[in-house]
Order: sequence, then C-alpha cells, then structure tokens
Amino acid sequence: MNHFLRVALALFLAFSGSQRLFAESFYAAGVSALPQSSPKPTGWSAVCVKASNSVWSISGLDYSIADRKIQQVAWSAIATEARTAGSILIFVLAGGGASTTGTASGYAVTGGTLGYVPIGKTGKFGAFVLGWTVQRTNVGTQNFAKFGWGKEF
Repeated sequence: MNHFLRVALALFLAFSGSQRLFAESFYAAGVSALPQSSPKPTGWSAVCVKASNSVWSISGLDYSIADRKIQQVAWSAIATEARTAGSILIFVLAGGGASTTGTASGYAVTGGTLGYVPIGKTGKFGAFVLGWTVQRTNVGTQNFAKFGWGKEF
C-alpha cells in the first residue's frame, strides 16, 4: 500500500465519527483445519478476558487427532493487541498448558494470532473469530487455522 493510501486510511479511521467498539471479554468456539495433513476432525474453544489496557488473558481447549488418537490440549496464554482497525482486534498470544493423547499426558506450548471481527456495527450478533496457532506437545507440532464464532460477555 503506498504512502498516500495509508495516510488516507488513517485519517478516515481517525475522523470517521464512529466510536471504537471492541470486546472487553468474549468467549468463542469453532473448527480448525490442519494444513499439514489430510482433513481431520478438529475443534477449539476459548475465553478471552481483558486484564489491563494492553494485556489480555486467553484460555482455550483444542481437540485434534495426533498419533491416531484424540489429543486434547488445555492452554492459557498472555495476549496483546497487535493491531486494531475500528472494531476489529488482532491479538498475538503465547502460552502453555497440558495435553492428553490417549492414555499419555504431557506438556503443551502454544503461540500465534487470533482476530475478533464483530458482525454488524455493534457486534450484536457476535463476531467471527479467526486465527493461526502453533502447538508443540509431547506428541509433536501442529499448526491450526482456526475459524469460529464468538460473543462478548
């Protein structure tokens, strides 16, 4: 994007007269795609709570197939807003947790991005929640392209 378009977009957002509306806390759930392999049944859920002006706490559950068994990962992460455009929030997160795969259990380290895109002007109908995360567990590393729906609480 050239310099003129960046300045025009910044001025439009600054003087558009619309109030910045964004989620203080929200929950979300959805499905994931595993780009590194054939489609597998995967899902996720998360709760995000604003802890301070620049820090958010996000906790989640991810379900996937690993080593031909169902893997469940519970994680908690610290996040910060990487970018805000109107009411759209984009987070960068890093955290850790625990995983179970069949009868085995172990560690989980996660990181990535998560975007919160309100549906409609006020987010009355919830929001699309999209993201990309990488998880490293005792079984291996998985990349998740996440798609879901969320709602403020």
